Amino acid sequence: FARAEFIVDVPFDPFLPYLFMGEEVALSIRAWTSGWNIYAPRKNLIGHQYRPLQMHTPHYWTAVGRFLERPLITDRVSSKIRDRIKYMMGYPEFS
Repeated sequence: FARAEFIVDVPFDPFLPYLFMGEEVALSIRAWTSGWNIYAPRKNLIGHQYRPLQMHTPHYWTAVGRFLERPLITDRVSSKIRDRIKYMMGYPEFS
């Protein structure tokens, strides 16, 4: 949780479209380097459960493809997104 000014100080990265896996890491890196402190409870207090695909509930990775009428769009951009996050984290092979 954070104050609303967080979004002003740490806006969403326009170069990470359709980001799902890695969003928390990327946002945390950008928040920390923008001067925000990050705290975490010692125990998990809340979570969420992904429903199996067989239950026919909406999932991010299929909803984006359906919306854009490009079923595999998230698969095609995922490796580029991961590379950007690795660069942000300072992975030697991406520096």
